[in-house]
Amino acid sequence: SESPGLAQGREPNELLDKRDEKLRELSELVNISVVQAEGSQVNVSLRNGQALVVGDRAAQLGTRDNAEDPTRLEFTLTTGGRTLNVDSQVNGGKLGGLRRFESEALQPAFAELGRVAIALSETLNHQHEIGMDLEGDLGGLFFSDINSQAAQRGRVIANTNNGAPRDAQLAVQIIDSSQLPAGSWSLRFGGDGRNFELVDRATGEVVNQGRLPDPVQSEISMPGFNIRIEGGTFNAGDSFLIEPTRNAAANIGLEVNREEDLAFASPVRAEGSAGNTGDATINQGKMLDVRDPFTNSLLSNFRQDGQLDPPLDIQFRDDGGQLVYDIVDANTNTVLQAGDAAAVPPVNVFQAGQSNKLFTEDPRSPDYFGFQFEISGNPRPGDSFSINYNTNGVSDNRNAEFLAALGTENTLNNGSQSFAEGYAGLVEDIGVKTRQSQLDKDAGSTLLEQSTNQRESVSGVNLDEEAGKLIQYQAAYNASAQVVSVAQDLFNTLLQSFR
Repeated sequence: SESPGLAQGREPNELLDKRDEKLRELSELVNISVVQAEGSQVNVSLRNGQALVVGDRAAQLGTRDNAEDPTRLEFTLTTGGRTLNVDSQVNGGKLGGLRRFESEALQPAFAELGRVAIALSETLNHQHEIGMDLEGDLGGLFFSDINSQAAQRGRVIANTNNGAPRDAQLAVQIIDSSQLPAGSWSLRFGGDGRNFELVDRATGEVVNQGRLPDPVQSEISMPGFNIRIEGGTFNAGDSFLIEPTRNAAANIGLEVNREEDLAFASPVRAEGSAGNTGDATINQGKMLDVRDPFTNSLLSNFRQDGQLDPPLDIQFRDDGGQLVYDIVDANTNTVLQAGDAAAVPPVNVFQAGQSNKLFTEDPRSPDYFGFQFEISGNPRPGDSFSINYNTNGVSDNRNAEFLAALGTENTLNNGSQSFAEGYAGLVEDIGVKTRQSQLDKDAGSTLLEQSTNQRESVSGVNLDEEAGKLIQYQAAYNASAQVVSVAQDLFNTLLQSFR
């Protein structure tokens, strides 16, 4: 129906002003398009075309939990009993700005901070575990385990629209934090539910694809992490959000509760025999691990109660004119690895004039002990060195020095970046985006001012112009009054002439 003013051929200016003000307020929230319709009506839609108001029908803009990520909200538009996802169409204005901030700044910052937190936790935990505490025990976790069952399963979020029975079990295990990227991926299933593709959500690129075996237990390998398919049913159209680092910074927790549990010492030590005749020296060694990296079980030569089983002796002897050394069980005097100059390749042959590493550093080798020592100088046949557990090593701070050195050691991005550099990169990225936002805001303010001026030139009120018009009206009124006064005087003179 038409308003009374419009029905009488006059524009309802007050109502139109109120309508235009509401459109202006709406445009502050989201980018809209306004199209003139019949009469003085307008149709309003989102910039991409989804209708907000058509004639006398208005849609309702709202939010709901995102199906892919329940921690996020998505924008919806409800009209005629139908609710549509219009997340991608909400651009510009305060809502579009918040949406862009979340996707381009907030979520990437969470992921990058989580990546640094995981690397910090993993490296400090490993170094602390290979140390010895004040009570003579091997060190434990310093921070919470990055690969606890809860942490692994918390990195996978099932889409709420997945088909029944929704019993799929997936987990994400961090394999190498130095290679771990910051990001999120969508694992999507198609075909008969066994075909999968892994999509990088930032670029939309398919980075891995394949087919689940039967049974489905398998792993999908990515740089720095594995997606483990543990079981359950997968349907065509099912999807899972994979976020290895997003919540890591929030979930990091301190595990050491007592000063006595700080593993600042090294659990092994070496010393030369008092009867040595050469001038060789042995360094204080470096711990590599106390656990098998493939099974995570304690190495057979280490015991949690503070023992090295067996303790070792390094015994030098002459072998056909070359100096070799045997690795001997100090408890039983059994040779565990004999030096052999004639073997191909030679075994345990001492090279004069350089520092000689005594043990293999390959965890796959049966001769792997989890530590490394080096001997330099000039040992002589009959010289020996003992390697034992660091019992009563209360003044030892070797592992504390290694822990402190992790602050500047390159442990991120395949060994090219330290924790501080990784965090500084995150701060720098946020700073650049903040500065760019400030520049965009300044440019937007200029455009807004220009648009406002153009609008005001057409429909606004210029006080100077109105004051000038009032003066004109006042002058015209005074002139009209003078005309009336002259006419009255003429009329009175004319009447008096006939008397």
